[in-house]
Amino acid sequence: MIGETMQHEYRRRYGKDSVILRHGLKPALRMPGMHEPGSAIRIGFAGSVTARSAFNCLLQALDSLGWSIDGREITLVLMGQRFDLLSAVPRRIECLGYLATVDEVVSTLSGCTVNYLPQPFESRWRPFAQWSFPSKLTTYLAAGAPVLLHAPPHASLPAFFERYPFGALVTQLDAQAVGEALRELCGDPTLRREACDAGAAALTEMFSVERFRNSFAEFLGIELQTRDERPSMQECKEAPAPCAASPAS
Repeated sequence: MIGETMQHEYRRRYGKDSVILRHGLKPALRMPGMHEPGSAIRIGFAGSVTARSAFNCLLQALDSLGWSIDGREITLVLMGQRFDLLSAVPRRIECLGYLATVDEVVSTLSGCTVNYLPQPFESRWRPFAQWSFPSKLTTYLAAGAPVLLHAPPHASLPAFFERYPFGALVTQLDAQAVGEALRELCGDPTLRREACDAGAAALTEMFSVERFRNSFAEFLGIELQTRDERPSMQECKEAPAPCAASPAS
């Protein structure tokens, strides 16, 4: 399973235990947030827009703010193959298209003040929102910037957010609430620091390579050797070669 909500539903339906497997992130991909206090605000978004109503709500919030918070201009930075951006008002948007590597995405997100992660509110998307787990959360957290999570209460990420409050959470399609959350995330240094600390803890505890290895071993029903238990390279070289099969007579 990829997430806790799907794991709970599988146990409820079938009475079976399961193991959560989420790919671990190599430490080299993690970056510190590059945002400078008081600088222009950049809001990052990467991927496909499956949460259309939530994304539109973000645009409405930015329109209401006049694309500015306390005199700081706001730019929405989009990474993905397609965005429908019909507008009757001026907007400040950078559309970077598809970025080929995770490194590029993480680097771009790390230069943003806040990164926006929505889940669908539409009723027809409820099973998707409730039982899936957005894998790009790992990429967002690796960027080292606070995340604005915009998701309905039944979705998978609000419960995860309770354990790791990596930014701000808005659970309704309310442009004013989204705008207020953005204002707090962009202007409160204490909240930003706590959000980044929570994101770093989530990466270490839930999305590390070591956690993935241990979970995969649990799924296979095996015990992993520790580094001390593994044979050294010299021991491997000195180990006798397997006997060759005798030729048939």
